[in-house]
Amino acid sequence: MAANATVTNTDIIKGLATFNQETLNGSNPPLSYGDGTKANAQVKCFYLYKIKNGTYVSNTEKDPKTGKTTPTLYCES
Repeated sequence: MAANATVTNTDIIKGLATFNQETLNGSNPPLSYGDGTKANAQVKCFYLYKIKNGTYVSNTEKDPKTGKTTPTLYCES
């Protein structure tokens, strides 16, 4: 699609439908969207951040599988 093309609702839905457990490079909990034929599942997880000395910080934990330090993911049941 050309940069100056008119974007339709169908285009937006088609693009969002490509999200399958997408974290946007770790900035969001896993997100998935359907094709617009039914409601999307409610997102029940989030990262809790706070501001310390003017900078966003988060609680972190070490992933036992990868050893990487990531923000703590909180989910309601």
